[in-house]
Amino acid sequence: MEQAHQLNISVNDMLAFLNFPIGLNESNTANLKGLYDTRGCCNMGKKDYHLAIAKQHPHLVKQIFDLQKIRYAPIKIGGIKDSVEIDVIIEYFIPFENKQGENHTLMIGLTDDLPINTLYGLPFILKAKLVAQFYRNAVISNFFNQEFDLTLECPRLLPTEHVERNRSSDRKVFSGCTMPHFLAYNLLQPEHGQ
Repeated sequence: MEQAHQLNISVNDMLAFLNFPIGLNESNTANLKGLYDTRGCCNMGKKDYHLAIAKQHPHLVKQIFDLQKIRYAPIKIGGIKDSVEIDVIIEYFIPFENKQGENHTLMIGLTDDLPINTLYGLPFILKAKLVAQFYRNAVISNFFNQEFDLTLECPRLLPTEHVERNRSSDRKVFSGCTMPHFLAYNLLQPEHGQ
């Protein structure tokens, strides 16, 4: 029997990660690194990681919604393992204002079962009018008229201790990687007045 030939094909185990700023203004922000996932149905995050950010850096957070406490059912999302449940939503300030001078915010659904720290899903990508320029390692937002860093990295899950190590850093970057098919509940608010 003749031996089969190997076909040379490019295979990449790296995924695209967006560094997106959170905080009220440019002088007091951190970058939240997350998977740039065009297949994600919403923004999502690892619950213990994001709650550690909220505890160590409360000035970055507008509010946290515990769905059970406000009498809402958890949000079930399929495609990750069998499915995951979002039971907490964190709303971060972002350093961009609408025409009325109010900060936009970024909402991320939190779950215990996400194998990554943060994922930016398609609804956020579309609403923020994000355009990836992979050849430049950049993402352009036509909504915020801003450019953000994009990196290619192997997915990994960082422990909550990473947040504590970042506490005294002048330039905070909360990292986190994820696999495709994760959903991240990530909306920009307010809806009106860009």
